[in-house]
Amino acid sequence: MKIAVVIPVYNEINYIENLIKRILDEETEGLSIDIFAVDGCSTDGTTELLQRMASESDKIFYARNPRRITPAALNIGLELALESGAEIIQIFGGHSLVSDRYFTSLAALVRNNPDIKVFSPQYGFVPPKTIFEKAVQLFSLSPLGRNWRKMSELTKPLKGYAIGAFAARREVFEKTGFFSEEFLRNQDNDYLTRIQKAGIDLYTFPEITFYYAPRNQFNKLLKQNFQYGMYLVINSAHHGYKQKAPFLFYLTLLMLLLFMNLGLFLNNYYLTKYSFFTFTFITTFYLYAIVVETIRNVVKSGVAGLLLPFLLIPVHFIYAMGTFTGIIFGVDKDI
Repeated sequence: MKIAVVIPVYNEINYIENLIKRILDEETEGLSIDIFAVDGCSTDGTTELLQRMASESDKIFYARNPRRITPAALNIGLELALESGAEIIQIFGGHSLVSDRYFTSLAALVRNNPDIKVFSPQYGFVPPKTIFEKAVQLFSLSPLGRNWRKMSELTKPLKGYAIGAFAARREVFEKTGFFSEEFLRNQDNDYLTRIQKAGIDLYTFPEITFYYAPRNQFNKLLKQNFQYGMYLVINSAHHGYKQKAPFLFYLTLLMLLLFMNLGLFLNNYYLTKYSFFTFTFITTFYLYAIVVETIRNVVKSGVAGLLLPFLLIPVHFIYAMGTFTGIIFGVDKDI
């Protein structure tokens, strides 16, 4: 079986070498793996590292992404992978690791499930180095955060969900095309939705695990989520209610504030009263949910759980502000 691995990369000097080595160390008889690393003009030494690794192995192919955006890198890699004759194409982020014998397990899943075309790994996390990194992982797993818990620690295949680090048979890309380069963020949500609209089921499997390394700095986390919120507006139909929730929450609060002030201006007691009551109820319920989620995580994971409110509230707000910005001013053409 011929597998191509497409990895968009930008400034991943701390992760990319270990990821590639783990992939290549696994290659076994009957399983051919080629790696297409597409570099967005890195400035931290990643470019030189990948070029050296490509010169030392005929299984590593280096390509440059002059646009420096993820969907463009993915499309460059997909085109090269299809040209190579790959039967299965696996997409990974450079900021990650994978489970042992990942591709041996993937190959077995492909052979044993001929009717399934998309194979997604369950989520895991690179071991955190700081309390903040652990807190970001808790945020990612939380139903009030990114809600990745439903795709973690699975005991059986999960239908209907997939992550951006998915593998697919080549006919999936031949049928649905490549990634939309309008989505400088959220390109995986858009593409996976298009796959489903084409009548192709998504499955997440416990046999394969993708270990993600979340942002390890608060400002980077906020910037990432502002952009996620902004690019939601390009095609909101290709995003679930989870992605829309921060915008809808703050839009509701804003409308209630406007009704309160309108009631005061019109001297309308009932409009002011019920707007204030609804505003207070929604805000209190929101804060109560965060307190309950914080306590649950402190009990389960220790002191890192105490940081959850200081991640959830700012990230929800900045995500919503990204969506408001996208609606009012349009989306950025460059990240």
